[in-house]
Amino acid sequence: MTHIPIIEMKKAPEIKTEKVTIEKQKFGIQVINLNELPIVCYCDLCQKLIEEQKVRYVCTVCDNFDVCKDCYLENGHDHPVYVESYYNETHQISIKQEKFLSRMFEKMFNNYHDRPCVGIFNSENELIWYKYRDIFYLSLRMCKEIKKKYQPKEMDFVIIASENRLEWLLADVACTFLGIATIPLMVNEPIEKIKYIYDQIEGKALIICSQQTKKVYEEMNLPNIWLMEDFEIDLKSPEVLEANKDQIQEKIDKWPQKMLVESEDETVYTIMFTSGTTGTPKGAVFHHSTWKRRVVERLGISMKVPRPYCIYEFTNLGYCSTREAFPICLFYGGRFAMSRGVDHIFDEVKIVNPTFFSSTPRLYEVIYSQYKDEQLEGKLSEKELNAKYRQIFGNRVKMVVTGGAKTSKKIMQFLKTIFKDIMVKDSFGATECGSITTNFKKVNTAEIKLIDCPEMNYFVSEGYGEICVKSKEMINGYYKNEQATKENFTKDGYFKTGDIGKLIDDQIQVVDRIKFTIKLSQGVFLNLNYLEEIFKNSEKISQIFIYSSTEHSFLVAIVVPEARFQDLTKEQFLEEINRIAQENDINSYEIPRDIYLELKDPFSQQNGLMTVSAKKNRSAIYKKYKSILNDLFEKKNTGTTNKNSKSNRVVNKNESVEEIILDILNLKNLNEEKSIHELGGDSLTKIRLRNKIKKCYGILIPKFLYYLPSKDFVIFVTTPEERTRIYQQYEQKKINWETETTLPMGYRQLVSKEKLETNLDFRSIFLTGSTGFLGSHILFDLLQRKNIESVYCLIRGADLKSAKKRLNRIFKKSKLKMKNSKKVHIILGDLTKSNFGMPQEQFETLAKDCDLIIHSGTHVDSVLPYSVLKGANVYGTKQVIKMASLYYTPIIYISTLSVFFNSRNIKKSADPYQATPPKNASGYPQSKWVAENLIHKARSKYNLDIAIFRPASIFANSKSGYLPEKDLVFKMLAGLIKMNLFLKDPKCYLDLIPVDFCSKTIIDLSFNKFEQIVKLPAIPLANPSNCTLLYLLSSFEKTQKISLNRCDYDLFRKKLNKSSNDNPLNTLKNYFLRYSYPKLVVVDCSTLLDLLEDEKVPMITQALLGKVYKLMRKLI
Repeated sequence: MTHIPIIEMKKAPEIKTEKVTIEKQKFGIQVINLNELPIVCYCDLCQKLIEEQKVRYVCTVCDNFDVCKDCYLENGHDHPVYVESYYNETHQISIKQEKFLSRMFEKMFNNYHDRPCVGIFNSENELIWYKYRDIFYLSLRMCKEIKKKYQPKEMDFVIIASENRLEWLLADVACTFLGIATIPLMVNEPIEKIKYIYDQIEGKALIICSQQTKKVYEEMNLPNIWLMEDFEIDLKSPEVLEANKDQIQEKIDKWPQKMLVESEDETVYTIMFTSGTTGTPKGAVFHHSTWKRRVVERLGISMKVPRPYCIYEFTNLGYCSTREAFPICLFYGGRFAMSRGVDHIFDEVKIVNPTFFSSTPRLYEVIYSQYKDEQLEGKLSEKELNAKYRQIFGNRVKMVVTGGAKTSKKIMQFLKTIFKDIMVKDSFGATECGSITTNFKKVNTAEIKLIDCPEMNYFVSEGYGEICVKSKEMINGYYKNEQATKENFTKDGYFKTGDIGKLIDDQIQVVDRIKFTIKLSQGVFLNLNYLEEIFKNSEKISQIFIYSSTEHSFLVAIVVPEARFQDLTKEQFLEEINRIAQENDINSYEIPRDIYLELKDPFSQQNGLMTVSAKKNRSAIYKKYKSILNDLFEKKNTGTTNKNSKSNRVVNKNESVEEIILDILNLKNLNEEKSIHELGGDSLTKIRLRNKIKKCYGILIPKFLYYLPSKDFVIFVTTPEERTRIYQQYEQKKINWETETTLPMGYRQLVSKEKLETNLDFRSIFLTGSTGFLGSHILFDLLQRKNIESVYCLIRGADLKSAKKRLNRIFKKSKLKMKNSKKVHIILGDLTKSNFGMPQEQFETLAKDCDLIIHSGTHVDSVLPYSVLKGANVYGTKQVIKMASLYYTPIIYISTLSVFFNSRNIKKSADPYQATPPKNASGYPQSKWVAENLIHKARSKYNLDIAIFRPASIFANSKSGYLPEKDLVFKMLAGLIKMNLFLKDPKCYLDLIPVDFCSKTIIDLSFNKFEQIVKLPAIPLANPSNCTLLYLLSSFEKTQKISLNRCDYDLFRKKLNKSSNDNPLNTLKNYFLRYSYPKLVVVDCSTLLDLLEDEKVPMITQALLGKVYKLMRKLI
């Protein structure tokens, strides 16, 4: 057997035991009954008892496999394992008996301290786990942070608004510890809803949000906004936390107990604002006692849980069900893995390999649709197909739950067929009262009754009525909304669910929904009356009845046209509906996908379709048009129209992109000007489309493509050389350059500049980019200067050792010798993070100690878009300005001549700050242009001394000939050599400047002529002697005695398009297929030459090119 590396962990503290028993039942689910026999755990290999608090080895892949230490060391295991202390369920009793929520969390974190707790996916799609101890420690750190910002006299709440991320959970737990009430908001909440909520709480809130949501709150001019990116909680990797586990445990043990507030039962714990997407929000108030019951009532007694308990959560953490799931998972010592979003579900779920999976019916509908496609394809037998889909959530899932909306019979039957040996549960509940039924049977904690609903002709005497629920888990009412409380709660304390149902013994059947608010199968609420009023504004529509139910994910409608428009076709009315929707910014799922035109019998009191009060009689309209409405749903669900019918066609790998779109969106015709989103694609439909495109065309669709015209979607898939253009056009459209080039409101300045003495004796330097091509040479030149005492190098790395190795590796590659290495101090950090990822204290100390900042760090790439490069190149520059502003530290900023984009004549007086990037500009010059704008503005705003250098194309070291493989010029030359081609066009110009000359010039001028260069707009580092590609290739032929085949640019592009994958130019293929060769750029070098005085810019000699060629041949 193979031994997988493991991590040794610490024992749990002793806890008094009480008797419990656990009975293993079908599906591998445990049913826990308290106060009977003690629970035991046996080794799955030797069958010996694993004693309480002894370690066991738990497999992360196998189904319920754990072994004792002796068996693992003797036999090993094929999969990764975690080592954890075994605790019997008496620990759970002690947790449940805690009176306060803060103490419950504290005990859960302490009891299971060495187990994996929260899993998140990093940018490399790797699942990393933070342990219970880590989450406890980081939550306590978050407590300290929140206390700095939260003002009890001015704030009643903490609003948490962001996408799923670790900081969300930490903030929520920290508020529980501090006794602060929270209000969770979704990422894409409508502004009207946010305004309403903010008015309700009278603005008394601290808003914790992410960069993604910040803009909305800033545009609303809301105060007290705090970015999650600015949290100073020392958020390190799990590996680093594990390495320091003893120190962390010591800090936890010493943490002041008063920090954990023991909130009384009637203190507000959280407010969950619920409503239809177009209705008025209602704030469901949960007191500590209510929330504790909501969690505790589901624990322990007859609670069915999978073992091991591992949850994969892809819905937003702000949903009530998700927030409930987290503490329940912790109670059982389980694992809680967070998704990056619905688009990643099918990739991530198999990595997590959960034992418990829950979703709204919409996801299961997508899976069912794919299942039916493969069934029609007929490549797999029924048994093989069922086995394949059985594995869709991994190989350990023991419980599958559907809820949040009504699940159709066909979906339930599908789930029970596929997961026939797994517990499948259909759950029905509400935020206000918790769980109501499971598989249509009333849960033990709920009391249910029916009341009459005369407006919809449902009466209890006839067996039907509105479902009302009373339970220990329910809220008492809505926040500052007595009217809504009276409307939704009966006098005897029952919550009115708004659902019409039939109650037989303990079985409930939901048959209708009261009023106009309905819920679609994906869990989205819609106010149909509101939508009808919007569409009625059309001069072409006289009356409209919109309908759907929780069994469907879209709307259909009955439309009565105005008399003068009765000759229009159904397609024309659908176009009119879409036009109105676009004008009113209606969501795609709020737009009817199909309609029936009623031309003979409009809604009226005479035919019973209107009430005496001139309102639509919805019940009567539905009964009259029931068969028609069902036909509309059936056509859209099954695609029974013409060529899009799934019943008469099979999946064809050769089908066109247009056919795939029509098929998945159930459309007859494709409107090329509308996006997939506008054509009705919701998030799960987009997953189906992405999977189908990947299967047929082998490419992954980027998210933004769903929002571009469908013609661009088609071109992107079918024409590889157009992808960069489409990507950059999208980037260009969405970027607000004025916003991008705006400095933050104000950085702290710890001293007055008037009190500072001018210090040009730069002894302590802060350097970014020291592991880059130019940056490493700058560091080399700094170390040659005798007056330099310290160079602080910002380097990314897991630890100092790996960062140092990285620096040494680049010096070795560049053939540079690191003299005076004792002067080098490595600072672990990242340009893309606030304060470079440092604690504020370290950041300020470093700023105070440094005499000069040299900002050379940059992410160079000719293909990547602005959004990707912005982090390092723009945000990193902001952090440099932030650091410099603290003590007015001078800055040497390394820009690039490409900030002038396509300009062919760069004069001495040229100013790049006025224009905006051209539409066809690539991401790198855009990011450097924004960064230089920020630097330019910082000069005046913060009164900083800044010198700007703009290098041309940085070429090989003139002594060693070293040029990095990823360099654009290297790839171009190496690619031509690889193809044995000589691009003979004499107009292909390259402005090359040796890297060692470039770095030496920057350092010499910065130290010897600083007062002079800071007064200049910028210094161009260009070569007055332009090179042509013809000269470079001729030099290769002459010095190396080789012969290359002559070709023009068109032939070069054709051969490049057909070249092998090992061609160095392969990664830039689309770049060269799209752009022409570099043209002559005339740069006014007089500023540089004046500063150099007698020194000249070195030419690119044949001797240097010979060295470059020899190094190149070794690599290709």
